[in-house]
Amino acid sequence: MIGGSYVIVTNGRGNDTGLVSICPVTMPIQGLSVGGQELWTDDFCFIDCGECGDGILDPGEECDDGPDIIGDNCDTSCQLGDANGDGDVNITDIVLIVSYILQGVSYHHEADANGDGTVDINDIVLIVYWILNSSRVELDKGPIGQVKLIDEQRQVSIQTEGTIAGIQLAIRGDAQVDFKVPDGWLSYQAENTILLFSMDGSKLITNVLFEYTGELVMESCIAVGWSGEETLVTLITSPEGYSLQDAYPNPFNPITSIDYSIPETSHVEIAIYNMLGMKVARLVDEEKLSGTYHVVWNASDQPSGLYFVKMVAGSFSASRKIILMQ
Repeated sequence: MIGGSYVIVTNGRGNDTGLVSICPVTMPIQGLSVGGQELWTDDFCFIDCGECGDGILDPGEECDDGPDIIGDNCDTSCQLGDANGDGDVNITDIVLIVSYILQGVSYHHEADANGDGTVDINDIVLIVYWILNSSRVELDKGPIGQVKLIDEQRQVSIQTEGTIAGIQLAIRGDAQVDFKVPDGWLSYQAENTILLFSMDGSKLITNVLFEYTGELVMESCIAVGWSGEETLVTLITSPEGYSLQDAYPNPFNPITSIDYSIPETSHVEIAIYNMLGMKVARLVDEEKLSGTYHVVWNASDQPSGLYFVKMVAGSFSASRKIILMQ
């Protein structure tokens, strides 16, 4: 039964079991039907308005008593994404959702634009998408691929394979942040959260997202694309200094492993020398981002004896003795 901009959804037995509003989001609703016909369309999205029998119905749920929830514990003005309940989904809702996220509000029905049960950066990106799509702004909805955030000497930068629409970063510590995102992007910081997202569809044209003073520890991060794709971001924190660890095992036969760390992007060379000072193997010879790395040497083509592992990175130089016992 359709009334105004709403549809009464039935369970196929003629009982009213839920409320769906017409809104511009692609979200198939399994297990629900209209007039006995299963609802699979991108013209509708589901709205929870109360517990089954009391006003709330989850997708796929059936209410045997068939409550008529219009006018019965259900506000028919509610619409996913309409966080302030004014009947429109626009920038004011984005501002309110940002406030919810920064305050640590994990769920608010109308603010949960994509209906996944959580209020986060996904909902902000979706509303921005609706706004831009209504204005026919061309958006890159390709896959975002792998995403990395790198904290290097109090500067956080991003590496991504595709186009990012928004980022939500969980942090701890007492830091003052200076954002470096391009025009068209908005940035927010609270005690435990940083939000970054595009308001005009523009891409991140800079790798550096922000610089900071004080203490800041990145704990977790999600990135979202214009297609709604979400990915967990790999977080890389730079070590405090350069180091070359002892090889393990040592003595070895014929394989040993070596760990090393660099606090900033540097050209790193790690090589193996014999007792005569001749280079017998080159393990690393390339520019590396800050981080801790692991390299393996297979000495099956070398005779037993004493060898030296030497690392050079910038002005740093170190060496370690290793013994090959074939």
